[in-house]
Amino acid sequence: MAFILIAPAAATLLTHPALWRAALWAYPKFGYWPSALVLEAAVILIEGVVILGITRLAPRQAILVSFVANSASVLAGWLVTV
Repeated sequence: MAFILIAPAAATLLTHPALWRAALWAYPKFGYWPSALVLEAAVILIEGVVILGITRLAPRQAILVSFVANSASVLAGWLVTV
């Protein structure tokens, strides 16, 4: 069970450096919302695969864990900036 709590953090450590580099490149070219939606979808899928490998959850469950973790992160970031 502890792996389910640790796995999203480990996945985030792997994806966020690349996400920020991609975001800084994409935002000026495509705008904030199109870039953010595509990049977040990519991160959810990649992190889902990482979570799947760490936890051995079913693929749908791993993607759901990734989606929930990333949604909470996006919401927290949005609340801080509002």
